[in-house]
Amino acid sequence: MVEKIKAYFESLEGLSTEALTSSAEKLVRAEKRNVALLVAHIAEMSRRKTYLECVYKNLFDYCVTRLRLSEGSVALRIQVATVSRRFPQLLQSLAENHISLTVAGHLAPHLHEDNVEKLLSDCTGMTKRAVDEYLVALRPKPVFNPSIRKRPAPVENREQARPE
Repeated sequence: MVEKIKAYFESLEGLSTEALTSSAEKLVRAEKRNVALLVAHIAEMSRRKTYLECVYKNLFDYCVTRLRLSEGSVALRIQVATVSRRFPQLLQSLAENHISLTVAGHLAPHLHEDNVEKLLSDCTGMTKRAVDEYLVALRPKPVFNPSIRKRPAPVENREQARPE
């Protein structure tokens, strides 16, 4: 297998910059489609509770142990899978490389029937940070008005300060 990878690197060295970048872009599109398809599989496994038939205690354990996905990506994939049954547009945007899996995960808790199209359209091509800022702008947090109060006197001084 190592020899095949070395040979692949050698074939990449022979590509022009244009061919190399074009090939990389094709691979990204294929990867996004595959991630979307895998998330759809995870959604169906969750619905059927397939992981129990395969003798795993939960879907997370199945994905980490059987599918050998990283723990960090599994939680995100399960979150997106849960929402994608209700809003398949989320997987479509992911498959078409309009949004990343991370962005899909950030949008998932905010999606409703009345805003799904707008959120997905507005967040096309955005980074995680840009989506965070966008979501905050949608629902700004209340402004905290700091106040300064006098500290209470220490316990020993309170007894001395009591009038008799």
